[in-house]
Amino acid sequence: MKDYRLWIVFTAALLLRFFNLSSESLWLDEGLSIRLASMTLAEINSIGLQTDHNPPLYLYLLHFWINLFGNGEFAVRSLSVLLNTACLPLL
Repeated sequence: MKDYRLWIVFTAALLLRFFNLSSESLWLDEGLSIRLASMTLAEINSIGLQTDHNPPLYLYLLHFWINLFGNGEFAVRSLSVLLNTACLPLL
């Protein structure tokens, strides 16, 4: 019975995160992430680490995500939504 309620919470959390996802335009940090993720993987290693100072795993994931789904507001933010929601069962 607990599993059933957890799936309801998980599904509701996912739907609420997707609701109005592209209602606001991109923020500066999102634009920078898109710009860096649009580069080649070698450029992400060299330029990305100089400007972002964070480990490049998210930029790698975003690089392939943009190649699959495009670089629109909804498409780019949906990767973060899915990763964020995937962390809920860990809580």
